[in-house]
Amino acid sequence: MFVRKLVYHMKKEDLAIKNCDGNTAFCLVAASGSVELAKVMFKKNQELLGIRGAEDMLPIHIAAKHGHEKMMEFLLGETKDKLAKEDKKLGLRLVQNFGFLGKVF
Repeated sequence: MFVRKLVYHMKKEDLAIKNCDGNTAFCLVAASGSVELAKVMFKKNQELLGIRGAEDMLPIHIAAKHGHEKMMEFLLGETKDKLAKEDKKLGLRLVQNFGFLGKVF
């Protein structure tokens, strides 16, 4: 995979760079639902889980907003114990809006 090779050659800090909308590449991957790519990036920089993107949303919120169940499961597994109370509430509201609450929690 081209992206896997690209990430391999990047510095950890490069993955935290934001675009003009305030999103990291990881936020965009969360929006796309590509769990395989998210795992590649996460392996390089675990801090990506806590970097907020546009609308002050964490990657898990972005995945929920776009209805990506598998991505949410992956991100939740990595962030469950680290999310602040307010972030958990927002995530729960987003999950409820998409009707797969029982599948994720």
